[in-house]
Order: sequence, then C-alpha cells, then structure tokens
Amino acid sequence: MNVSSPISDKPKRYSPVSLRSLFLVVVFLFSQGVCIGSELWRPYDCVVVQGKQCNQFLGANIDDLFVFAFNGNQWQQIPFQIDERDRGSYFGLKNGVLDSLDEICFMASDAGDSARAWQWIDNEHSHVYNRYQIIISDTLGIPPEKGFVYIYRSHTLTYDSGADEYVHYIPAPALSCADTITGVSYVYGHNEKGIPDYLVLGREQRPHVDVLDRWKLRFSGLFFGLEPFQGNEENGLQDPVLQIITGPVRIIRSVRYTVVFTDNRIFPDAIEMITFFQPHFMRIITGNRTLDPYAGIQYLQQSIDYNTNMSGAHFFSQYNPNGMMVDGIADAYNNRLDAPAVNWYMLQGQYGTVFTILNMPDIGEEQHLFYEDRMTPDSGDTGDLKAFGESGVIASAFSAEPIYGTFQLEADFYFLSVTNSTAIADTLAAYYKQPLEITGQSGSLVIPVEWGKITATAVKNRIHLSWQTITECGNYGFEIQQLDKVWKTIAFIPGAGSTSLPRQYTCTVASLPAGTYFFRIKQIDFNGYSELSECIDVSLDFPDSYQLHQNYPNPFNSRTRIMFSLPAICSGRVDFSIYNMIGQKVVTLCNRPAISGHFQLLWDGKDELNKEVNSGIYYGVLSTGTFEKRIKMIKID
Repeated sequence: MNVSSPISDKPKRYSPVSLRSLFLVVVFLFSQGVCIGSELWRPYDCVVVQGKQCNQFLGANIDDLFVFAFNGNQWQQIPFQIDERDRGSYFGLKNGVLDSLDEICFMASDAGDSARAWQWIDNEHSHVYNRYQIIISDTLGIPPEKGFVYIYRSHTLTYDSGADEYVHYIPAPALSCADTITGVSYVYGHNEKGIPDYLVLGREQRPHVDVLDRWKLRFSGLFFGLEPFQGNEENGLQDPVLQIITGPVRIIRSVRYTVVFTDNRIFPDAIEMITFFQPHFMRIITGNRTLDPYAGIQYLQQSIDYNTNMSGAHFFSQYNPNGMMVDGIADAYNNRLDAPAVNWYMLQGQYGTVFTILNMPDIGEEQHLFYEDRMTPDSGDTGDLKAFGESGVIASAFSAEPIYGTFQLEADFYFLSVTNSTAIADTLAAYYKQPLEITGQSGSLVIPVEWGKITATAVKNRIHLSWQTITECGNYGFEIQQLDKVWKTIAFIPGAGSTSLPRQYTCTVASLPAGTYFFRIKQIDFNGYSELSECIDVSLDFPDSYQLHQNYPNPFNSRTRIMFSLPAICSGRVDFSIYNMIGQKVVTLCNRPAISGHFQLLWDGKDELNKEVNSGIYYGVLSTGTFEKRIKMIKID
C-alpha cells in the first residue's frame, strides 16, 4: 500500500466564540447609516467568500485577516478559516497571501446585525484599511432574509489558540487512512484504506453507537466491449493517497485511488474523492470526470450500508413518502430517480437522521434509486455481508454503448442527531437548490461627528456650553439635554450637515439658581440615528450676601437691565418694584419665593397698564423679609 503522509495545512487561526446553537435566529441588514436586524435562518450552511470578492485585500497576509460579527452593539470574532487554492488546488504549495481563488469560510449562523460606517472594532491598525461587509442573503424569504459579517485587516489583532471548533480532525495512524472527523452532530470514521465505516449521530452521544457498516461501490462492464470485468470498493480501489486541510469550520479530505479490475487490470485514470466536512453534513464532489467509451463501464452503484443498530429506522424518498422499516426484510419500493435533477432520500431512527441530497447527472441509459434491506449474509458482498437500509444510486447502460461522457456528481449527507420528520426534506432540498447569495462591500471608517472639546462655564446665573466638531458627516444637529431626575431636552442647535472643517457651537442656559448642573449633547444624523456625548457638570456659586447692582444703561431710553443676587441663606419672598418721585408704585417686575443665585430683570419703561411712563427719576427697590435696597434710575425720551 502506497500511503502518503497526510498533508495537514492548518488554516489561519480564529478568535474564540462559544459554539452557538445552530438553531439560532441571526439578525441583519446594513446600509451606510442604517442598522436593522433581520431573521436569517440557515442553521447548517457554511458561507464561502472567495478572495476576489474582497479584491482590496488581495495580496494581504492571510494571518492579518479576521472575521467579526456585530451583535447588540458589540463586536465578536467568529470561527473562520482561509483555505488557500493556489493554482486552483487546495492541496498545493501555499504562498500565505490572499489570492482571488482562496476561500474565507464561516458559518451563516454566526452572522449578525449590520454596523454603521462609524461602528468599528477597537483596533487602531484596522483603521488604516477598508473593511469588507459580507452580505448573506437567503432569497427564499420574501423579502429576502439577510445577515452580516465583517472582514478586517490588521497585523496587531490577536486571537485565542484555545477557542472551540465546529469540526475536529483526528489523524490516522502512520501508513493508514483510518482518520476520523467530528462535527457538531456526528462522528465519522474510515478504515485503513480510507473507506467510511463508522458513523455516530451526535458527537456528545455517550456511549457512542456506530450505525454504519460502510460506504460501498460497485462497477462492472466489458473492457473494449469484449472482456467482462467487475469491481468494488474493497478490491477495486487500491493505493490510497490521503490529503487533508483542517480548520474550525470545515475539513477538506481528498483520497486518490488507483482503480483495479478483478483481473488485476488497472484502469488508466485514477479516481479522486474530495469530501468537505462541515458541522452538520459532508459534501462529496467528484469534479468533472470523463468516462471514455473504451472503459466499457455498464453498471455503477454507489451506496451507504448501515448495521443492525439502524434496525427500526424508516427509509423515505420523494417517491417513497410512506417509508419502509429497516428490519432486514426485503421491501418493494419505487426506484424512480430523476436526472439531471436534485433528489433526496433519508433514514430516520432512534439515534437520529441521515438525510441525503443527490444532484444526479444524466449518465448512462437509466438512473435508479437503490435500496436493500437484507439480514441474510451474501458472500459476494463487502463489510458485514448484510444490508440494513443500504441506500444509494445506480447508473446503467444495457445497449452496446457503455456509460461515457463528462459529468460531475455532487451529494450532501446530513448527519442530524435528532429524529426529523420528512418535512425537513423539502426544506433542505430548497436550501440546496437556492443557496445563499454572498456579496461584499468595501467601506472605510466614517465618523458622523468627530468631537472636539466640550466645556461648560458658569457666569452669574447663566451657564455657557461650548463644543467643537473636527468633522461632520450627515449631521442634522444637537439636542442639549439637562439632568433633572431624568434627562430633558432644553434646546436644539442645527448642525453643519457634512463638512471637513472644524465648527464651533454654543448654547446658553439662563436664569438658573445656584447649584450643580449636569448636561450632555445628543448628536443626531439626518437618518435619525444619534450619539451621546460625555456628561459634563458645572456649578453656579452661591452669593455671599444680598446685592443689588446699578441698572445699565442709566440713563436709559427704551430698556434697562437690573441685576441682583441673593445669598445661600435666604427665605420669604423677594420683590423688586419701581416707584416714582412721590412714592407711587409704577410696576412690579419680580415677586416670588426667594432662591439663592444671580438674577437679571429688564424694564421697558412701562407701568402696570403697559403704558409708557414719562421722562424723569424713578427708584428701583429690592426687598425681602430681611433686606431692602434701592437704586436711582433715570428715564429720558
């Protein structure tokens, strides 16, 4: 046996995140300034983003790329891997930089909300580069359901080497292909030739119950139309060469076989089977294969056989909707298979469900569903020589012309640790036919308002707020909020819209009694989204004594200002009235409970009846229960 040492190219590592339930409803919808959650429901899908979809990152060191989700205004790194495909191959030499065919992989269930252009991870070096917003769209929904992830570039980001993995690889012993893969819902193993022969539905199942006998292959025909031959996976597949790409999201496994007929004749073309192991299923892709007529193959059968632990399960397909029990007794069944078309069949039993989606190509003259349930040993069989719910497909040709042509076979095998009804078949088949749409958008860090310094200054009974913006983008304006048990908006100052020039803004809050005040500024975008500044506090001093200042201007014509102060300890009421030369009251400008602080009054030269008074001398009198003072005021025409 010529078995190569497994190639274990560990993709770039990823940041920690606990394995979230794949029955998670994720949220999304991003636009430049809009953050909306949505319901992306594709719990089993692995998202693959090609390097060419992030063309501004082409040539970047793959160790500098990281994938994040944005949930609840929090950033979180999610499990991901970058599989290099230099020269189109997963298994060739690696150059360590992102190329157009390289693949960035993560789970759709880890997608999150949209993030606005200024919502960025807390990593300064990532600001130097654009980021890529990856939009994941499920077009089965009306309207389409969407989710988001973000790819950042930075050489200063770090990650936890002990993070969880969705899939895990257990290498084979030396000179063997008996490796094992564990997913979220399965454990899948192979024998020394690399043939699958072990399946546990449920990674956490204890004890492990193996339900698989083995994967089987049958082929036969006439070599050059003359000499009969036949073969199977046991004697027909020789000299396996195993290659592995491991990662936290998927494992890529390739086994290349030399095909040998029963008379030891070697088929001229080797067979390579590439399997993509993902958290809940594996996908087998043969690639474009060409069968030449001279090969003479007239019968091809590929199937998976189970063991007695699958007894009691039921087998279903789209043309066998009522199902058949796996009991080792042969059943009549409908062997219809559509080609070229997507077909499905499934086994569900006490240990879980195995669901198969087959994209069957139109090869040969006939294509059939294969099913066998037989407890009697057959010496011509392989494995345990029995068949418990063995199921698969047959392609055959019975005329003089054998099976030939170029085709690709692709099949998904879901290993679900819970029993599912046949309703899941339509859902998973629909997912296969209409895969997620993946688009990428590049964007740089955009800050709606880059704040400058915010100050608050007390001047007598006024507080002057002042703040600066360095740049503005789509800025509608500022609400001035004051804390009075709760935050209340007391003023609004329009913004400058969009500008790269510094702008200065001010707001004055007047007629305040002495005390400490708390303010903040709420910046509002044109789209309605907002951001709060830091809270700032300022105190108005308490006057030491009663004070009444001379009015200004004096003499005056149409209006004059009167200012007075009341000390910290004051009670009763404060009154300020104006009298004429003979002691008659002209007007009362203030009569209210006494409160400590600095105050200002305006007199417009009118009496209580709002009539203009004559030119002359008047007296302004400030009085409280314990204090009285007057000032002389001169009005002129």
